Amino acid sequence: MSLGRAARRWPWRLLLALAALSAAPATTPAAFAQPISDARRLQGGLPPRFQRPLVQIYPLLDQRLLSLKGDEAGQIQPEPPPEAWARFLEALPRAINLNVTAPQATARRLAQRGQRGIEIAQRTLKAAYLDYKEVRLEAALPRFEAAIAGLLAWRYDAVAPAALAHALLTLGLAAREAQHPEAARRAFERALQMDPAIRLRAGYDHPEAVAAFEDARARLLTAPPRPERFNLAEVGEGFTLRARALPDRLEIAIQSPSGVQLIEQPFSDDPEDDASRLASRVYACLPFGRAPKAPRHRRRLYLDGGFSALGFLKSPVGPLYSMGAGMGLMWNLAPNVGLSASAALTNSGRDEAEDLRADIPTLALFFGPGVYHRGTRLRLSGQLGGALTIMGEVERTTNAACKYFSAEDAIPKALCDPEIDIEQIPMGLSTGAALQLEAALRVVDEIYLTGRLSAAAFIFESQDNGLDYPALAYFGLGYRLF
Repeated sequence: MSLGRAARRWPWRLLLALAALSAAPATTPAAFAQPISDARRLQGGLPPRFQRPLVQIYPLLDQRLLSLKGDEAGQIQPEPPPEAWARFLEALPRAINLNVTAPQATARRLAQRGQRGIEIAQRTLKAAYLDYKEVRLEAALPRFEAAIAGLLAWRYDAVAPAALAHALLTLGLAAREAQHPEAARRAFERALQMDPAIRLRAGYDHPEAVAAFEDARARLLTAPPRPERFNLAEVGEGFTLRARALPDRLEIAIQSPSGVQLIEQPFSDDPEDDASRLASRVYACLPFGRAPKAPRHRRRLYLDGGFSALGFLKSPVGPLYSMGAGMGLMWNLAPNVGLSASAALTNSGRDEAEDLRADIPTLALFFGPGVYHRGTRLRLSGQLGGALTIMGEVERTTNAACKYFSAEDAIPKALCDPEIDIEQIPMGLSTGAALQLEAALRVVDEIYLTGRLSAAAFIFESQDNGLDYPALAYFGLGYRLF
């Protein structure tokens, strides 16, 4: 770049730098603090009920065995897994924030989870072997394919890879005998991908089949593809680690519902260092875990019905009580907070002095928020809200003659004049504030015994009938709807 062009660009760069500095917020040394490292978080200890990520390690697929040639019986001498893999299995579980499942435990879990599906697929596989033995090749081929697909669906490649590879090998032999060479080649390659130690017997199996199998093995040795079982990402809980050993390296696929990440670790002269590096890289790709979340509140709705008793603490005719039926709703919309609604329909009797000429029907309604405490069997709550009371016509008198004679009786007005001696107050509506206390005892399952006490004070009355300060007692049977 020429000196003139550089000089022309420097003013623009300077202006951009000044603009960035002026737009940046004022910082303090705390603003430059780095996030706490995983090592420091582990040193500080994990909180109670820490949610550790689940890491399931599948059995190793050792593709180094592809290069070994079988003996006359079709057997190869097994080799131990790479030392770096064994040390990796020891290193990763040392991270106490991870819930690591060893390969053997993963295989057992998969076998238990898919037991029913595996049994069904194995019955199909048994029928396929019988068809092949009796040379019913066109019937055996689809049965082998169906059985293998069913076993793969239940991750049988991690439970018994040798058995699945043998089924694929037999499928290849059947396809070869049925004059389907391309299908046979694919089956042989898949068998070697499932179990690199599987071989045909040179002195027992057909020479053309042995040649086709060895051709498939040579092709995989030249360019070993990632096997079918290695590429499958299991969608499920936590993270899955699938590993394979190649002559020069270890490969681990970290699989989760969000995708697959591949990590490679070349072999060196120090297996301990290889395992440490591999464990560190895998650990860096996994989440640390999290502190337990507060349990999410489950909203519940309770419904009950039963008997009510209503009384008025202020009454112009002395103590007055009403009996009837009632019902209530309780909705726990948040932890320790709920909404309550109740209704009672009652009918009064006569007062002690029989000043009332007729019964008074009453509808008492309550609605309001409150707090509650729910134990194993007992629920206690209290609400402060509004009360609405609708009372029927009040007809009363203090004249003894009017109490014991009806309007149809022809009595002298000097004894009882209904227009003067009998007071008639029309139906009225009263509202006010109310306090309600409730207790519910669980009897069995979701069935409760419920009791309530409430008291109100009227603020507005459409008709002044002299009745005020209603007090309600309730007892009933309830059920939790959800």
